[in-house]
Amino acid sequence: MSIKYTVETIQYRTVFENLTAAKVKDCFLNEKLIVIVKEGELGKVIGKHGKNIKRLEEIFKRKIRIIEFNSDLINFIRNLIYPIKARNISLENNCVIIAVDSIADKGRLIGRDSKNLNIIKDLVNKYFKVNDIKIV
Repeated sequence: MSIKYTVETIQYRTVFENLTAAKVKDCFLNEKLIVIVKEGELGKVIGKHGKNIKRLEEIFKRKIRIIEFNSDLINFIRNLIYPIKARNISLENNCVIIAVDSIADKGRLIGRDSKNLNIIKDLVNKYFKVNDIKIV
């Protein structure tokens, strides 16, 4: 996934910020709308009983994935891969190693044709300088 801004993603971002009052750090479009919000803004986005996120999905007519940014690499990756729980996330020789317990979780992280792993790599490399990400 190459990260590109289009008129459409800028419009999504504007509507998103206006309806939630949350500050958006980044917004990308693939089969879902991926929105990265600033630290501490996730509660505003979800709203009471998920009201805001449901309303946004109805307006945009697409699924939305919300990720809370964190200036700490390890915590950002935890937020990025949620709801998958990693047994351990470590940084060794500028390479992030994500250890998961099950083969199913490993498969979900990697995705078909490494699609999910490439999205993770692109998003992490946008904010942090790492050479590679490995899932074990």
